[in-house]
Amino acid sequence: MHMYADCPWAASSGSISGATIPRSCSRWSSPIFASLDKSVYRAATAELWGVDMREVAGSVTVPTLVLVGEHDSIAPPHLSRELSGVIHGAQLVVIPDAGHLPNEENPAAFNQAVRTFLEESERRMYGTHGSP
Repeated sequence: MHMYADCPWAASSGSISGATIPRSCSRWSSPIFASLDKSVYRAATAELWGVDMREVAGSVTVPTLVLVGEHDSIAPPHLSRELSGVIHGAQLVVIPDAGHLPNEENPAAFNQAVRTFLEESERRMYGTHGSP
């Protein structure tokens, strides 16, 4: 389930008080989140999206796993494909049935992807016998 599909107000301005909050959105309904100034979050996010990090990403020389939820509308899969293409040898995994928080929205698939990546990285580094 894509968290933000049920929580359109999570990344928007305005009050959520009095709204019917879907069960999948309960984390966003906390008094702490409700009290945050959403304009600050949006400004910081806009600032981050305005920076071209391709050169920095291209300098990464360690094994890299790029994970993205198939329904991520904040950092969509096409951007993750681009990122994995810039990082030499990066592996891209698209997590099914997940949005921007695949570790929470599909933890089994997320954990399996991370586990597989770590096991494969260990085999490449130490051979088939595991760690030294």
